[in-house]
Parts: sequence; C-alpha cells; structure tokens
Amino acid sequence: INEAAVTQLTVFNKVFTYDGQPHGINSEDVILSPADAGYTVEYRKNGEENYTTDEPISPGLYMVRAHTINPNYRTVYTTATINIMAPTVNFNVTNTNYIYDGQPHEVTVEPDIEGFTNYTVTYADLEGNPIEGKPINSGEYKIVIALNGEDSYVIGSVSADILTIEQRELCFTVDNASWDYDATEHVPVMTVSPEADSSLYTIKYVKHESGEEVTAISDVGVYDIVITLTDSDNYKIAEASSKSITVNAKTVNFRVSSNERTYTGDPQTVNTVSVPAGIAHTVTYVNSKGETIDQPVDADTYNIKITINDPGYTVGSISPNKLRIRP
Repeated sequence: INEAAVTQLTVFNKVFTYDGQPHGINSEDVILSPADAGYTVEYRKNGEENYTTDEPISPGLYMVRAHTINPNYRTVYTTATINIMAPTVNFNVTNTNYIYDGQPHEVTVEPDIEGFTNYTVTYADLEGNPIEGKPINSGEYKIVIALNGEDSYVIGSVSADILTIEQRELCFTVDNASWDYDATEHVPVMTVSPEADSSLYTIKYVKHESGEEVTAISDVGVYDIVITLTDSDNYKIAEASSKSITVNAKTVNFRVSSNERTYTGDPQTVNTVSVPAGIAHTVTYVNSKGETIDQPVDADTYNIKITINDPGYTVGSISPNKLRIRP
C-alpha cells in the first residue's frame, strides 16, 4: 500500500435550488491527489441514519461522505454538505375588503408559479385562533396560507394578510324633519337606506327637554330621534342620519280695525282678525306711561298687545299696531 502517495481528498460544499432533478458531487467538486487513488461518494439527509449513493433530489440539507477506493493507497475519508434550497412561492392576495351582507366572504389568492395549486387558504381571528369556514360577520380576519404537505417549496411574500368585513351602514332619514304646529298629531315616517329588515332596529321619539317618549308628535318643541340597532356588531348608524324633529310655533298675523277713536268717556277697543282665522287670543293696550290697560277710556295713543295662550302659535305682525283715542 502506497501510503505516502495519497496527499489530499477534498470535497466542496454545494448549494442547489430544487428543480426536481438529482444533484450530487461531480468531479469538479473534488480535489484528489494522486488522481488514480479514486473515490466514491455517499449521501445522507440530515436527521436520517443511513448513507446511500443516490444523489439527493428533494429540498433539505444532506451530509456528504467521500473516501478513496484504490486498494493500493491508504483509504482517506472526508465530508461535505449539499444544501438543496426549496424555491419560494409568492402569493398575491386581492378582494380583501367587503361590507357585511350576511354572506361568507373569501379572498382571491394567486401564486406566482403557474399551475401551482398545492396550498390551502383558511382564516383566523386576530389572536390567531382558527375560525370555521369563511368569515361572515364584520371584523378583521387573518389570512392563513399553508402548503399542503409540500416540502419542495416555501412561502415567500404574501401581499396581504388581513380580510376586512366592514359594518353595513344604515342611513335613517325622516321624511319631514320640521313643520309648523297645526294642532294635529304626526307619526313620523323614517326611510332606511339601504333597505333593511325592520327587526334590525327600533326607533323612538323623545322630547328633548323632558326626556318623555312619545308615539306621535304634535306639541311645539324639539324631539330627539333615538335609534337602537339589534345587531350593532354588523350594522352601524350613518352619521348623516336624521337626529331630531322640530315642530315650530306657527306665526299668526293680525289685522286690526276700529283703531281711530274719539274720547266718549266709555271703554273703546279695536276689532282684530287672525290670519289664519279662528286663533283664540286676547288683546290688551299699553298707554304712553307704559301701563297695560284692558279697556282704554282716556284719550291717548296705545300700543296694541295681542297674546295667544296656545303655545303652538306665536304672534307675528299686528297691522296697524296702535289705538288712538283723540280728545
């Protein structure tokens, strides 16, 4: 055996990208001196026990063991590694935003490797707890992409990892949010957009000042519209919704006649007609001293003061607005 002649057996580490083909040690990966010492190479996947002469195919780290084989030389061993890298598959995720409609929703996933289908898409809550099936209720959900027992690829980039289902916004508008008092009870008509089942909400009308709830509106004042959703998780009230209803006091104008008189020593008053007609009212007079008189007698110029006791009405114009009793 020529022991002195064998001076070197070196095998270089190798790195490959998985392509479905076997990859092993070639002559250019070996330094052997002298060349006629010959060598053989064996492979063992990291974590396994036995070596084999089969060249590695699947991704992973492989231990390489080589030794000389010419019996005329001392046997020399050396080791190296082969690393077959799994290629990455990237995913473009779209259709990640929806508005709640009671239906299950899913994202659209497109891998960047044509024809690649060996993956599944599931969903979880933001804490990572898996949910069953596809998301239905409003909220944010993690998009979980997993390869189906596939060790030949690894997941690279994923363009989006959250599926969002927004609350459906309901806009409530009252057909007539303000009117003048007419001594009639009104039951407001609310319009909901988009159309929604009436079981999803309740509507109340509450007097702003007293907090009293009413089923019909007649008195002058402001009424708050109180909307309660039965499913506030999936629905919300639009900011543009009507917030209140106002019943304004109706303005009543008055026409006055018989306002030019001559002193007789008897009480003298004017005649008044309300517009609209028939509004009950009282008339008093304020003399030049600022005193209020029910039935003027003395010669003077009096300001005509009209009072309506019904709070649904307010006095507008009084024409003419003075009573003159000449001496």
